[in-house]
Amino acid sequence: AQIESDFNRQYVFFYAIMGVSVAVSAFGVVNTLSMSVFERTREIGILRAVGTTRLQIGRLIIDEGIVISLIGCLIGVALGSLLGYLFVQGSEAGGFEIDFYYPKLPALAALLSGLFIGIFAGLLPARSAARKGIVEAVQYE
Repeated sequence: AQIESDFNRQYVFFYAIMGVSVAVSAFGVVNTLSMSVFERTREIGILRAVGTTRLQIGRLIIDEGIVISLIGCLIGVALGSLLGYLFVQGSEAGGFEIDFYYPKLPALAALLSGLFIGIFAGLLPARSAARKGIVEAVQYE
């Protein structure tokens, strides 16, 4: 019972750390996209001047967020898998017999969460970009 309680506490701690990491990552994506919109205001104005719709501008920013998030998730899943494998190998060197098991469902969940983080993190910057007036955006320096 004591060992099970210890494991449950470790899982709660692990999930709390993971939640904080996801929140920090989401804020990082929002910040990156916001800075991208800020720096490309003139470019966005020119796109609007040549006929790009507000919806297309918003979609462009959201797609950028999805790409950033998925690249981060792919790197995270790859490094996490490598570190897990190395941890198992290190445990075997210490005299413990542990088989390496790669759980595919959490890796898939991480990639799907990256997709959703990219979509939701891109909404605010996309809205900001789509609302920019053409004349003000083109004159922006």
